[in-house]
Amino acid sequence: MDKKEEILLIARKLFSEKGYETSLSDIAAVAGLKVPSLYSHFSNKDELFTIVIEREMNCFFDFVCSTMEEEKGEGGRASLEHLYRSTIHYFSQDNRLRFWRFIYVIGNTDLRLHCLELALRREQKNNEIYTRYFQKAVVNNDIRPERIFEAQCLFLAMLRGVMDVIYTSDNLDFDIDMYADRVWNAYWNGFRVPNHEFGQE
Repeated sequence: MDKKEEILLIARKLFSEKGYETSLSDIAAVAGLKVPSLYSHFSNKDELFTIVIEREMNCFFDFVCSTMEEEKGEGGRASLEHLYRSTIHYFSQDNRLRFWRFIYVIGNTDLRLHCLELALRREQKNNEIYTRYFQKAVVNNDIRPERIFEAQCLFLAMLRGVMDVIYTSDNLDFDIDMYADRVWNAYWNGFRVPNHEFGQE
């Protein structure tokens, strides 16, 4: 691993712990460097954090795409539940939730807006994939066609809500898997097409 990559990894770890308050001195100390040495790799703190944050954001949105590709576009309950649980697992690792929380309170307004614009562009792209999955769920008779929009909106809200619970229950004796199960079942039972509509018991 070259020194620039090592610095980026250290900056990512410290950002997830302290956010934008992380100083170049903090990063240099962990990297075993003097602050002036960082300037041979990055022009300033904002350039360093821009790279770190863009990488983390792209990592997540690429994860969503690859997770959905694993399902081979089948759609329906199984695919949506797989995405739901995979996303929860993703954010439960490597302090990712804290990292993303800190993005929204970056002190530098220009950098914060740049990051939020990047997140919005990537999220819009992923929403197109979500829409295809929900359309497939309608074809599979998993969801009523007239409820596809609200089902998709609530799916994303549900994920964010579970993320909030994970974040606030950190270091508490809390069974997140059981909670996630109950949330999923409540969500799906609210939108699925009842069996009796197809003459099933």
